[in-house]
Amino acid sequence: MKLSDFIIEYRKERGLSQRQFAEACGLSNGYISMIENNVNPKSGQPPVLTYLSLKKIATSVGMSLQELSVTVDDIVIAAEDDLPANKTPTIEESGRLNEFINLFGQLPEDHQTRIIREIKGILSGQ
Repeated sequence: MKLSDFIIEYRKERGLSQRQFAEACGLSNGYISMIENNVNPKSGQPPVLTYLSLKKIATSVGMSLQELSVTVDDIVIAAEDDLPANKTPTIEESGRLNEFINLFGQLPEDHQTRIIREIKGILSGQ
């Protein structure tokens, strides 16, 4: 199932307008419209969503981000909230990021903390 279909179905089952769903998620109506239409009006391409936006949607529908990513099969996550207009992650980059997020979400909190510490250490050594 595509994320757009999931959101539309979720809204219709609960009698929510697009605006009501957007408010429940803490996102703009335009952003939800972009997701439902599966096109970014600026680029004409499918939207690349941020981790934070997907987390808000997942929380709003009562799911973890991992559960949402298993339910929908077309999630592409941006590594940053504001990607430069000329930088869209490649399919390979998006796939690696999605795999990392899925695996990371399966770890206990203490292991997640350890991995974050390791990544910060690697980045500080650059």
